[in-house]
Amino acid sequence: MSEMLARWNELRREEAEREILACCGSRTWAASMASKRPIQDEASLLAASDVAWQNLREADWLEAFRSHPRIGETRGKKTATPQSSAWSAQEQQKTAAADESVKMAVKRGNREYEQKFGRIFIVCATGKSASEILEILKRRLQNDEATELRQAAEEQRKIMTHVLDTARGKPAAGVPVRLDQQDSSGQWSTISAAQTDQDGRCAQLVTDRATVAEGVYRLTFDTASYFAASKQEGLYPAVEITFRVRSGESHYHIPLLLSANGYTTYRGS
Repeated sequence: MSEMLARWNELRREEAEREILACCGSRTWAASMASKRPIQDEASLLAASDVAWQNLREADWLEAFRSHPRIGETRGKKTATPQSSAWSAQEQQKTAAADESVKMAVKRGNREYEQKFGRIFIVCATGKSASEILEILKRRLQNDEATELRQAAEEQRKIMTHVLDTARGKPAAGVPVRLDQQDSSGQWSTISAAQTDQDGRCAQLVTDRATVAEGVYRLTFDTASYFAASKQEGLYPAVEITFRVRSGESHYHIPLLLSANGYTTYRGS
């Protein structure tokens, strides 16, 4: 257990709820997480986060949505915590650097979305350009209310997910990651490669438009580079996670919880 998690486990319940609220924006979610303490490790923390989010009511999801700024803006509503606003600004760095014409198109799309659905557009913006986000916005404007609510809830859940360096109690930033697929002959081919951002996220391995076909896949984490950059003596120079995608299942969330002398992985919800 990291020092950060151990400290949070010892807080009074009100303080624990207030501190974790920045990760989501839903008071019901924060209360649920605080009630589950003591949480033994980071894997249990992420699993509890997923379960708590999936069990929220629609009103709780909408409260969480309101804590985020619009795409293209860096400040949320007054209900957002300073930490939440800072994370959102970091997540939207590529959007902030876009051409003015693209920013204006996103602004018009935001307005159209809010008129149709009555809430702001939620998307995991990490690793996405303003043009990519604009295309996603246009596609999701075609959704009906029920479909779009579920899509927005899934995007919010992505925003809550982190890859952690459990020894340091921090997101594992700058980890090179490669996604490979195995063919019928057993040979591997690379689909994409990326690097975790400052929040430990790597959301751009499979694009929003892509469909993950049934088959066997492999995630390879270049942990040697990460340990060298963070001045740690790591036991494992690389971590490979091989997993199977089954027919009819489109979402695979596979966290890596890393330390210098070990790692944990599991399938998130």
